[in-house]
Amino acid sequence: MKTISFMRPANAAIRINLILLALVVAGLSVAQAAALDGQWKGFLQCGALLTNPAKSPAFNVPIAMSVSGKAVTVSRDTEKVREELNGRLGAGGVVSLSGNGYFKSGSGQSWVTQLSGKFSGNQFTASGGIYTAEGMKWRDCSVEFIQVAVAQPAASEKTVQADKPVPQATARKPALTTAEAPRAVPPPAVPVVKQSPQLAVREPVAVQSAPAAKAPPVTVALPPPSPAPAPQIVKEAEPPPGQAIAPSSVAPPTAPNVPESGSSPQLKCPLDWSALADIDSNDQNKMLYGLKASEWKKEHVDQMMRKEEECQRLSTLPDSVKQAVMVDVHRTSYPNGLKSIERRDRRIQEEIDRVKRAEQESLRREAERQRDAVEQERLRNERAAAEAARSDAAQQRLDQQAESNRQEVAERRTQSVGSLNLIVMLIIVVGVLAGFIWHKFIRLRCPQCKATNPETLSRTETDRWRGTKRVTEKHSRGTNTRHVQTTYVKVLIEYRCRTCGHVWEVENQQEL
Repeated sequence: MKTISFMRPANAAIRINLILLALVVAGLSVAQAAALDGQWKGFLQCGALLTNPAKSPAFNVPIAMSVSGKAVTVSRDTEKVREELNGRLGAGGVVSLSGNGYFKSGSGQSWVTQLSGKFSGNQFTASGGIYTAEGMKWRDCSVEFIQVAVAQPAASEKTVQADKPVPQATARKPALTTAEAPRAVPPPAVPVVKQSPQLAVREPVAVQSAPAAKAPPVTVALPPPSPAPAPQIVKEAEPPPGQAIAPSSVAPPTAPNVPESGSSPQLKCPLDWSALADIDSNDQNKMLYGLKASEWKKEHVDQMMRKEEECQRLSTLPDSVKQAVMVDVHRTSYPNGLKSIERRDRRIQEEIDRVKRAEQESLRREAERQRDAVEQERLRNERAAAEAARSDAAQQRLDQQAESNRQEVAERRTQSVGSLNLIVMLIIVVGVLAGFIWHKFIRLRCPQCKATNPETLSRTETDRWRGTKRVTEKHSRGTNTRHVQTTYVKVLIEYRCRTCGHVWEVENQQEL
């Protein structure tokens, strides 16, 4: 009993340590998942078509990813293609993504994309492939992402630290607008991101780790997902007693440069480049940054590019993230805006050309219609005269043909009478001869008395077999002889003479 009472404190300590370890692991998992929340940008790289590389070569296109809790969504939406993948964040940052893609025009087959990868700091890499709906692999693919925007933490979220609480920063914070939403980076150090050769071209500056585990949280200004309203004045936090006010490291908000309405677009940070796709929409009166869609020109897109550069200069994001955003704007957003203007102008010019061609075609058809009316009137007169002449000639031919037919009928009638008499005589002779032959040689008679009135007593089938017979067929191309299968039977028939009562049997072969 003493030994058991001595072991109880040790067992209790072990259980407490295990519980604390589980809580620490759970806290780290929650912190890791929260650190991954936000927007990610990267590139999807796929090899050539496995079944026919010459028909469809390899490609490298930009793609976006969104992480919210354990839900991971990857999407690609261009003018021609729509693709969306979904997955769940697993243990160790492992994610398996799967989804469908299709062409917006409706041509071609849809496909299934499957990727599997792992998060490492603010970088995510995955590999997989593109498959048909039946499961046949089309391409080998890989994807690489970097985090460009961190999601806002919830208002009720609290930072939990194992040791003593971290003291508040002594520097006075400036008033922040809704366009600059601070977020506290967790104290654990972030490892240096090892970028692949493709991302090294787009992101030459590597993201460095945080200074120390117990350093105060770093405030990072992130652009909101939608245009910000007018700046609001926020009351500055008062420093603790006895501490000096440090100079502010964040530049004060500046008034946005709002051009005059109707002359140039009204641009505010952050810019939504996807709105330029509506320049080519059917609603040309739609307002885009203070201008109608029909009023947008190339110089307005250039002005938007300059505003984007200004927004990135004023942003406090890491240089690598800024450069990634500018690379995406230069490669995708800016060219797409110019293409939207070109498509709109081309469509308007095509509509003008179509109206001109329709007017010219209408005038040409009216002139042709008048010429055709005159020509048809002349042809009608000529046809009427020719028809009258043909009618007279036809009537004369009909009269001559009728007279010739009457003479021919009379001659044929005379000849047919003699032929008919001869045929009747021949038929009578043949009938009499056939009747005699049937009665004398073919008709069934009693073998004893030769009477022709036997009665049938019974019919018995004695044998049955399958054989062939030759058949001659007549058709439009002549005659054709072929052999077909048929069934033959042997039937034993018993007869009795009504005159002398003699009974005899006859075996006949019949075809069924």
